[in-house]
Amino acid sequence: MVKKYPITCNPEYKGMKIKTNIEKLVYGGDGFTHIGSRACFVVNGIPGDKIIAEIKNIKKQYLRIRLVYH
Repeated sequence: MVKKYPITCNPEYKGMKIKTNIEKLVYGGDGFTHIGSRACFVVNGIPGDKIIAEIKNIKKQYLRIRLVYH
């Protein structure tokens, strides 16, 4: 299932696939984007890419997502 909705801290969202665009690079080389109001960090993300990613780690203020397809 691919969604583009705000994600809560509920663990049931772990493993869900989402569509998003990489906005910029941040310190450490991760891509950065927003999903709803939550910051997301993508390993190997390149600014401008439209991607489908899988949620790997859910924290209170941010998500770690893994690139599945770009």
